[in-house]
Amino acid sequence: MRQNFVGVVVSHGKMAKTAKVRVTRPLWNDKVKKFVSHRKDYLVHDEASLVRTGDVVRIEACRPISARKSFAVAEVRDARGAELISYFDAARAREAERAVTGEASDVGSPDAMPAELIRVGDQTLRPSREFWADYRLFKQQQFLSSAYADATEAWGGKTEADVVAALKAKHGVSEWPPKIVLATTVLREKVAALDAAIARLEAE
Repeated sequence: MRQNFVGVVVSHGKMAKTAKVRVTRPLWNDKVKKFVSHRKDYLVHDEASLVRTGDVVRIEACRPISARKSFAVAEVRDARGAELISYFDAARAREAERAVTGEASDVGSPDAMPAELIRVGDQTLRPSREFWADYRLFKQQQFLSSAYADATEAWGGKTEADVVAALKAKHGVSEWPPKIVLATTVLREKVAALDAAIARLEAE
């Protein structure tokens, strides 16, 4: 049986019919007495240039095709790369449209949206600038309400429950204030889920 691994495509299209696949495997470390993740990148042959960055693929040993290529793509297990490409294409189209209309770009802007996301139940959403403005104002009013004898003064003559209900309806969320999570946290969760999926595929 030929040697084969399951990994994630980290680069494609930079060389003809070639992709770079990263394989992560648990290896026992005698020094720390536990399994540690070992990563290795392979240049693999992709005859039809089908794989995309982000795809989960199975690679298999083959005859040496070049000095650095002795593996080839045997199977695409999960074609997630197409989603990334469509996302970046949409982002480029949006920036091109802004350049034509003269609208300011978010890239590099001091007013750019922060790196936090909101989590409502099982959904993770990227809120608008208007959401963040309402969120900051709500937190300020919530803090000031403790300083007033009549809390409705801090809420502009309304109760906190009325303000919460209005903000939930305005932003279409089921709870307010929603849980704030870092975008990097969401990314780590996705990477962990991808590693778990690769481990399950290798176990099959």
